[in-house]
Amino acid sequence: MPDAAWPRLDAFEGEEYERRSVEVEAADGSRLRAWTYIFRARFAHRLGPGDWEFDRFLRAGKARFISQYVGFGTLHTE
Repeated sequence: MPDAAWPRLDAFEGEEYERRSVEVEAADGSRLRAWTYIFRARFAHRLGPGDWEFDRFLRAGKARFISQYVGFGTLHTE
């Protein structure tokens, strides 16, 4: 991803999230560094019961999220 995309992604995630470098394990067992956004604990009071359940997101939220976020069509990963 181009470096110029990070400010846009940081702004999209907003103050509730912190971008962090983490170590992940690939399917082949190799380890590499990746970026992720972590929800900041100080904003936990904003979450309701059941918020951010991954299975629920896949069932009910993902399609709605993608349809409402117009930026997906303009992201470039060159």
